[in-house]
Amino acid sequence: LWVSAIALGEAGGYVGLGYIHYYGLGNTEQNYSKAFELYKKAAESNDVQALFNMGEMLRSGQGVQRNRTEAFRCFHASAMRGHFKAMYMLGQSYWFGWGTERSCFDAVYLMKLVAERGPWAGILKNAYTLFKRNKYASALTLYLRAAEVGFEVAQCNAAWLLLKGLAHKPELPFLADANCSRSFAIAL
Repeated sequence: LWVSAIALGEAGGYVGLGYIHYYGLGNTEQNYSKAFELYKKAAESNDVQALFNMGEMLRSGQGVQRNRTEAFRCFHASAMRGHFKAMYMLGQSYWFGWGTERSCFDAVYLMKLVAERGPWAGILKNAYTLFKRNKYASALTLYLRAAEVGFEVAQCNAAWLLLKGLAHKPELPFLADANCSRSFAIAL
């Protein structure tokens, strides 16, 4: 299958075959160097998964000489094309100074993107669906969960529901002010 994809010029074929060599799947012996070569071939076509995999191998020195500057370059290229885990590793690189100058600002910016785009981002969609169905208290509960993770829009929506009196949480009267303040503080 992967060989057929490679014959058709698909970069994903190199990634798949690299994965097989990396983990030693089937009858294939584990070979990190071969896996890296295959990932590198796919990366020539800017394949985001190949770039990420190369970055991981270069960062850890697994199968190749450790080169955190090159790992940073791979994570950056993959993250700029939307690879979720690459965004996380790029943030880690900025935080720890792996292959780049340490930057708290860049690390926090990227970690916030990761927090907002992770699998938990579905909470916002569910909250909005509940809101559209006039289930305001349930929507508020989900918006508050998302607000705690750092979603600015969830903070604003929770505050709005409380200020408009659409969702009644008498035991939590401070939430509207707290979520407005948090949202404004992040925007600054």
